[in-house]
Amino acid sequence: MMVGVDEAVARAVRHGPRPRRRSRYGERRRRRRGELSSARRTTLRHS
Repeated sequence: MMVGVDEAVARAVRHGPRPRRRSRYGERRRRRRGELSSARRTTLRHS
């Protein structure tokens, strides 16, 4: 299940190597717990 989240992050980094990575990384790291449940539901629905 975590593979989906890692894949999404890898895709965003690969498709967007911009200087905003620091801002997004910090926000995602703090919201990781809250987004984890949302990301899991989205991944399951997409799957």
